[in-house]
Amino acid sequence: MGRDRVRKGLLIVTLTAILLMSASIKSDAHEQTFHFGNTIYKIENKEPTYDYLNQAQINADLRQFKRQTLHDIDVERAEHISTSIKPNHKLNRLATIRAHQIAQHFSHYDKNHRPMTTLDANRVDLPHGFQASENIASAGLGNCTVIGDPKVYHNHNGIEMANMSNDAMMNYDSLENNGHRKNILSSDNTLIGVGVAYSQRKHQFYLAEDFGSRNPRSSADVDKPNLKIHLKAPHRITWWHQVAHWLTKTYHKFSRLI
Repeated sequence: MGRDRVRKGLLIVTLTAILLMSASIKSDAHEQTFHFGNTIYKIENKEPTYDYLNQAQINADLRQFKRQTLHDIDVERAEHISTSIKPNHKLNRLATIRAHQIAQHFSHYDKNHRPMTTLDANRVDLPHGFQASENIASAGLGNCTVIGDPKVYHNHNGIEMANMSNDAMMNYDSLENNGHRKNILSSDNTLIGVGVAYSQRKHQFYLAEDFGSRNPRSSADVDKPNLKIHLKAPHRITWWHQVAHWLTKTYHKFSRLI
């Protein structure tokens, strides 16, 4: 049943450039055009028919995605460090806002290069001196591969998408200097918010993990007028899509996380 819900593959012209640059998408009936700066790549739909998810399926996957993400983080911290982490309603609100934002613009930053978590902090009334860090990721149903990760994940639901994202962040995060892993395992992070979203246009699920602590490292932090944000993963935007390997023609959906 899960396989019936999988989006069909795309044939891609150039993979390497796409993995290194951000993109915007314009869709036509039988092709998509990806814009990378001044470069345009044409992508032909090999099978242009899609099996769309209904809203009930989307909602179920979103609930599973969020719940399993929290479970996976609890398991990792119990195994590696002694400090527990607790859900926080303000961070949950922040992460939910961020998940919907990255469904439109996948970055820690807005288009003016300002940290989005800082800009959104006032919307959820986070206290001054609150320290925060963030992981974001996108995932999809079907056969998925994450750059730097040798595995092929077979995602049929939100649980498996969460397990893929956590496994990639914890064990195959070399492209980001293990920034995601450090956020998950940091003893400074005692609070967490998890937000999820789905893009009907992109057929992708999105995840935001916002970590924080009520106890800033120094009293000087409390006196600062603005929220102190630590984005420990470097600002790198990487872009994966469901593509066919140019030799094997095997279809994989490439996920991304920064």
